[in-house]
Amino acid sequence: LASDLEPRTGWRLEVLPETSRIGGGAAPGAGLPTWCIAVQHSGQKAEEIRSRLLGCDPPVVSRIVEERVLLDLRTVAADETEELGAALRSLVGGHGTG
Repeated sequence: LASDLEPRTGWRLEVLPETSRIGGGAAPGAGLPTWCIAVQHSGQKAEEIRSRLLGCDPPVVSRIVEERVLLDLRTVAADETEELGAALRSLVGGHGTG
């Protein structure tokens, strides 16, 4: 997904290993390994990017870690990939197919 995008100047996308927190109740610190797309822009704060993603139709839910917006791919179903790709293309530019 990320490799299909050609971000405009200022945008940075990278794929990185992460841990999703699944906890609550009996396992508040439990986590699962996952892969995330990290999104950054040299002129925008992570909270601004996160807010723009939430404004997409459908909204894209993300989290912020170290001033990067993380999109957890563990939470994206196969039939949602094209919608996520469209949201990312509208955010960062690019011509990919998702």
